[in-house]
Amino acid sequence: MAGSLPLSVMMVARNAADGIPDTLESLRAQTFTDYELVIVDDASKDRTPDLLKKTRWPRMRIHRNTEPKGEAASLNTAIKLAQAEIVAFHRPWDTSDPERLEKQLAVLSRRKDVAAVGSDVDLVDREGRPLLQHTCPTQAQRIADMLFESNCYRLGAVMARKDAIEEVGGFREALNLGADYDLWFHLSETYKLANSPSPLYRITFSSQMPEVAHHAQVEAYTALARRLAEERDTHGEEKTNFEQAAASISAHFEGMGIVTRRKQQAANYLYWARRLQAEGPHNDRYAQALIARARAAWPFIQID
Repeated sequence: MAGSLPLSVMMVARNAADGIPDTLESLRAQTFTDYELVIVDDASKDRTPDLLKKTRWPRMRIHRNTEPKGEAASLNTAIKLAQAEIVAFHRPWDTSDPERLEKQLAVLSRRKDVAAVGSDVDLVDREGRPLLQHTCPTQAQRIADMLFESNCYRLGAVMARKDAIEEVGGFREALNLGADYDLWFHLSETYKLANSPSPLYRITFSSQMPEVAHHAQVEAYTALARRLAEERDTHGEEKTNFEQAAASISAHFEGMGIVTRRKQQAANYLYWARRLQAEGPHNDRYAQALIARARAAWPFIQID
């Protein structure tokens, strides 16, 4: 029953055996410890199920999907399973500052008008060395305004009220890689959002991250989420059938031929290589690795 615990931390794991140990270690190190851990294993085919079974963790509950459902659908399952009124998201491979849960919970406890609180985020390599920082405003109106420019909330860094998420309909699963962005818009239209100006969450950079490997798809789904929000803001309702629009995006990427797919993959890697290079020479090692991946995907790609 919701409310029997102060906090539910939830995570979706799919073939994440290599990333879960560091994530669990960072959660064990939290200064706030009175929480449950809800993990949805999205039909992993690696060692993830065995690793989770062997993990000794008080108040840990594991739900295993028999077939892959994707992160949005799996998070909706986790929200239904959560016993607390407050939920915190986390992703495998990523880590949280020891005071993250305590600090974010304090904000939600103090400010009843706030539905969700995020934090600035550091993008780091596997050794924890910084690559770039993702920042977000702290004032509610500025957060709401900035959402129309970019997704300044990173899913794994967010803590939110469960009833607020349920009130706005949860994650709209058809929106796939843009479902979290869509949810932040909906929450900002009914409630206030907050953000910690200090980085309480670290994303471990990988070429397999959805934001990297599937950059074009992420951009397409987030553009749809933004368009839907603009329609609600302008007309008071959505004019676009989001399910049809999302299905069209899915069909476009699934229907790509091998050559087009390889060109797109190369473009995804090159985009992130340029983004890392823009942060400074300390990122050149990782940028060059991505350029090499781009060339491997499509040898004829233009590298300026």
